Amino acid sequence: MISKLKQSAVFWMIVSVTGFAFMQLFVKLSAEDMSVYLQVMVRNILGIIIAGYFVRKEGLPVFGPVAEQPYLFARSIAGFVGLVTFFYATRLGDIADATIINRTGPFFTTLFSVIFLKEKTRLPQWIALILVFCGGLIAGNPDLDSSMAPMLLALASAVCNGIAYTLLAHFKDKVPAMTVVMHFSVVCVICSLPFVIRDFTMPGPWDILMLVMIALTGCVGLISITIAYRLAPASEISIYDQLGIVMSVLIGWICLGETPSMTTLAGGLIVLTVSSCIFFYNKNKNSKHKE
Repeated sequence: MISKLKQSAVFWMIVSVTGFAFMQLFVKLSAEDMSVYLQVMVRNILGIIIAGYFVRKEGLPVFGPVAEQPYLFARSIAGFVGLVTFFYATRLGDIADATIINRTGPFFTTLFSVIFLKEKTRLPQWIALILVFCGGLIAGNPDLDSSMAPMLLALASAVCNGIAYTLLAHFKDKVPAMTVVMHFSVVCVICSLPFVIRDFTMPGPWDILMLVMIALTGCVGLISITIAYRLAPASEISIYDQLGIVMSVLIGWICLGETPSMTTLAGGLIVLTVSSCIFFYNKNKNSKHKE
């Protein structure tokens, strides 16, 4: 019997992946000449407002302790580059392909965690992560022509996410989650500003609407995933994050007419299947440790 807290956590995870999937849609629907940096900046201005509310309400440090600043800046800059490359990948390629390749991030998170945090990983986990990585490559369908650009950008985003999530593990019990979000959002706005000023053009009504929707849906995703991980352990609900692949395929197909290729479907199926297997493997292993 699933507890009410876990049911609520699953609900918020589904809201989160839906929010992030629609954020991609609005990034894609923006005018071709709209600056990606303007999209990133506006999204994170709202992030500052929301994180600032929680920081003030809970009496948290705004930017974190001095000793953790090198790690916080590394996380924020990696996250910024990851967000920019993901937005570019979404605009240049299909939403489904960009999402599936971006979901190879756990491979890099595990790799960096082993190298830098000295975490131990079992062989079945490595096999699963390599299969997830291969699934992302199959979905990207690399073929040495111009369509390779969005695939490489999505892959770069996955690498950056791997760095960022590795550092998030380092922050456990050291820096509050909302402080990390505040630091990240402020760095994103500051890093985006020079590019926005350099290439600034006054957005039209449609672009303003898209910017508002990117900010709103991005923050819905951020708030929802934060609530979800507060209601239930990550080991029990992280699998539902992979629903983002399904959502992206459906949204790209219904709203943009992006018919997924056989390689996209095959790669997505590999990522979903292997992610499910490793989720249940970890859950079973954790259950045995508790006995």
